[in-house]
Amino acid sequence: MDYDKWQTGQEQRKYLLEQTHHIAKQLESEGINAYNADQDLHIFGLHSKSFRELPNFRNICFLPSVAQKNRAQTLKTLEFFLQTQPNARAWTITTGKRVGLKDLGDRVRKLHRKISKINATAWMKRAGARFVFRSTELGEVFPDNEDVSCHPHVHALMVLQRFIPRDEWSNLLSKIQAFFGAYSQDNGKLRNVREMVKYCVKPSDFLHLDSKHVASLYHATQGLRLVESLRDLRVTKRTLKDCKYKLVRRKGVLKKVPSWVGGASLDKAIDAVPNWMQQRTTEMVERDEQLGRDLQLTPSVVAWCSPASVFTPVTEPIFIVHGLRKAGWEKGKYSRIFAWEEIQRMEDLIKVHTKTLTVQEKEKKFQEIEEKIYENKRKIPIRAT
Repeated sequence: MDYDKWQTGQEQRKYLLEQTHHIAKQLESEGINAYNADQDLHIFGLHSKSFRELPNFRNICFLPSVAQKNRAQTLKTLEFFLQTQPNARAWTITTGKRVGLKDLGDRVRKLHRKISKINATAWMKRAGARFVFRSTELGEVFPDNEDVSCHPHVHALMVLQRFIPRDEWSNLLSKIQAFFGAYSQDNGKLRNVREMVKYCVKPSDFLHLDSKHVASLYHATQGLRLVESLRDLRVTKRTLKDCKYKLVRRKGVLKKVPSWVGGASLDKAIDAVPNWMQQRTTEMVERDEQLGRDLQLTPSVVAWCSPASVFTPVTEPIFIVHGLRKAGWEKGKYSRIFAWEEIQRMEDLIKVHTKTLTVQEKEKKFQEIEEKIYENKRKIPIRAT
């Protein structure tokens, strides 16, 4: 990818991580655990030979880095679903006036129940309309003395089974408005999936909150399912999970491919994990022997990820290793991972052209030569007929 865009993305990711650590420290100062001490994961780049430790934040919805990670997976699933739903419509549903943290939970749960119940109404079924996704945001958050003021609202996605005439559509909009009892608006056909899933609280809003406010926000949002899939989308997610598929973008289109995490699905002989990945390596034998002697387990590869531009602007295969820190490895020894038989076997089997920049330079020179040849051609005017 373009180096400047990649560099900008790296700087933004670094800034977001710093913000997350700042908010996590505020929670820790109030006696709330914001880090998962049991997590010991490192991410490695197969070709760049680079690595770094993955942040071990707990799954707290308003931590920016956690929200970004969860948002990415949700967006991918939602975009895959919408490939077969070109006429999906975006909705914005509010809950009325602003509210403090004391009443936030009841307000949000009440709205969530209404969105679930509206799908069961007879007039929604007759229209062939149903909400399949909702994402709740707390709006602009700011301190109100010891309390925090919020404006919870929902971005929802509606799908239609059939074309609805104008008069019937107008009648449906009136019924939906009356059902929710607060401001709700049809935002038209969905153009950008990213508009559906944003941060539940903008990271910049935390600049105005102290540690007590952040702790109160944590307690108020506990147990709230701010992002939820309904009906058709829930079925799609369950199918992907049960069949052990993951979504991979190929030539701009999301496609489902077999997931190797956790082993192969028993009912998929064709899509099963390749035989070479099931063969036992020297490292596996050593780990089993140590486990039999009740010794500490050695690190192991727990996942192979889709190629990504994590360490360099050029995409490369990524894998995750668990247990380096707990096994007492020093960072200077992490490079030994690339000498493992399992890693070497994968690298040998992957066929990849590593001279991308050279090829681009050659194509550029060839294009310049073609342009010069074209410019030197004699221009013959077209005769009028």
